[in-house]
Amino acid sequence: MVNDDSIAICGNDGEGDGKKTKWIRGLKLEKKVNFVCIQETKATDLNNLPIRQLWGNSEVRFEGVEAQGRSGGILSLWNPTVFRFENSVKNPNFLLISGSLVGGQGIVNIVNVYAPQDLDRKRSLWQTFLGLMANGSGMWIFVGDFNEVRYPEERKLSRFNARGAEYFNEFIAEGNLQEYSMGGSKFTFSYGKGKNFSKLDRVLVCNDFFERWPAATVTAMPRLWSDHSPIILKVSVADFGSVPFRFFSSWLKREDLVSESGAFLLVIVMIHCLLIWV
Repeated sequence: MVNDDSIAICGNDGEGDGKKTKWIRGLKLEKKVNFVCIQETKATDLNNLPIRQLWGNSEVRFEGVEAQGRSGGILSLWNPTVFRFENSVKNPNFLLISGSLVGGQGIVNIVNVYAPQDLDRKRSLWQTFLGLMANGSGMWIFVGDFNEVRYPEERKLSRFNARGAEYFNEFIAEGNLQEYSMGGSKFTFSYGKGKNFSKLDRVLVCNDFFERWPAATVTAMPRLWSDHSPIILKVSVADFGSVPFRFFSSWLKREDLVSESGAFLLVIVMIHCLLIWV
């Protein structure tokens, strides 16, 4: 069960119409989401985004990358009482938010990814990510639409690009990134009236993250108002090692306990919606 001490990332390909806006907000509230990543907002002015309709009435901070023309646009939103913002790096194909967990130690880098379709541009993006990691510190989480698959079995009735997969796997290997096995749906994207499937969306984490929480789970949830599946990465309290015989959930609200034990819940949710705001 997810509680108020969780951190979450929601990725969403396109901001969506009213139904999709309510869908995102509903999932945010239901899952106690504290970090939201949205791709393909198509928003040329971030000040016009309906933040409250997405987030609700609680405190929120956000950073974004404006769309170029009628395409693109990236948005990340978070709960400042859970995640403390430090800096950002903006690019048409990604938004890096660096900060720390309130009461925790060390930097957490959350990269909201919306990769291009062009093969050469994707390869260049992978190199950019490697450069960010080499020049940065802390734990790394890459989440979003990578617009690429790793293996032939990650496509069904759609063309597999061996070279694109090779470049993508080289990036993952060189960056020492890990990927948890995904439960739920095998594919995250469907098109062609539900006949063509691909696994374009995923969560990649650095070795440090993976070694700290090897029992974390990733689940592709059912698609509702989108042709992309929401994806949940969940790290439970049980993954943090032994706890006292009598352990109360209220202890998680104490900053000194969180700092010492790292006892927080991390949930990453990715939701892709393809329509623009109306």
